[in-house]
Amino acid sequence: MTLRHLKIFKEVCDHGSITKAAEALFIAQPSVSVAISELEKHYNVTLFQRISNRLIITEEGKSVYERACNVLNAFDDFESTAYNGDIPKIKIGTSLTVGTYILPDLMCQIKKLFPQVQVSVKIFQTKIIEDLVAKGELDIGLIESSTSLPVLQAEKFSEDELVVVCSQNFPAPDNISKNEIASYPFILREQGSASRDLFDMYLKQNDIHFTPSVETVIPQAAIELAKLGLGIAVLPFGMVKELISSKVLKRINLEGAKFQRTYFIIAHRQRNLSALQKQIYDLCLNYKNLTE
Repeated sequence: MTLRHLKIFKEVCDHGSITKAAEALFIAQPSVSVAISELEKHYNVTLFQRISNRLIITEEGKSVYERACNVLNAFDDFESTAYNGDIPKIKIGTSLTVGTYILPDLMCQIKKLFPQVQVSVKIFQTKIIEDLVAKGELDIGLIESSTSLPVLQAEKFSEDELVVVCSQNFPAPDNISKNEIASYPFILREQGSASRDLFDMYLKQNDIHFTPSVETVIPQAAIELAKLGLGIAVLPFGMVKELISSKVLKRINLEGAKFQRTYFIIAHRQRNLSALQKQIYDLCLNYKNLTE
C-alpha cells in the first residue's frame, strides 16, 4: 500500500463519489476504483457499501478514514518541514465565540512565549472544528462544549455564562417572567450552537414555545442588532461585559434562568503532539489562570 492509495481513498470519502474523486485528482475513474479495490483486498475490509449507485462508507471504512487522514497529515507536516526547514508549527481551530473574545488573548500569549512558532488558525462552528481535529487537519480545537466524537479527548479550560441583554431604550423590564418571554423578539445563535442548545433547554424545561426574531451564526451581528434596539440577545458575558459596563446594553433577568457553560480544548486521542505543541496546549488549558 502507498500514500497514493490513501489519498485516493480520502478523496472518495470527502466527495462521496468515485467520479468526483477522479475529477478532483485528475485521474481516470477506473484508477480510483482499482485503488479502492486494492485497499479492501490488502486489508481484508469492506470500505464502502454500494447501494443504488451510491457509496455508503462502512464503520470499518470510517475507522480507516480517520487513520488515513492522520497518516496523510503527518506526511504533509514532514514535507513542509523538509522543504521549509525546521519551523515549528501548530494548527488551532476555534468555535465562533472562542475565536471572537478568547483567541486574541491566547494568540498574544503564544506569540510572546513562543515567537518562533508559526500559528495557523481556523474559526468555524463547533461541529466543523470537531471534524477537522478528528481528521487530523487541526492539532487542537477550542470549543464551547464537550465533544461526542470518541476519537477526541476533551479537557475543560474556561467557564462563562450566557447573559440576556438589550439596548437601554428597548421596551422591556429588568425582570421577565416565564409567561412573558414569548411576547418579546429574541436574537439568538443558530440551532446546534452551544449557546443556542443551552437556551433551548431552558425553554423546553419551562414549556415555552416561540420563534426567534433573528437567528445568526455571527455573534457580533447579534450584538449590533441588540444595540439598535431590535430585540433581546442571548450572548456570552465575556463578549458584552464592556457594553454592559458602559451602559450601551442593559442586562435582563429571565425567571429561573441560569446559563452557565464550560469551554473545552480538544485533541485527537491517537495524535502525538510535539513537545512545543504540547506546551501550547497546556498554555490554552491554563487560560483561566492567565486571565485572573
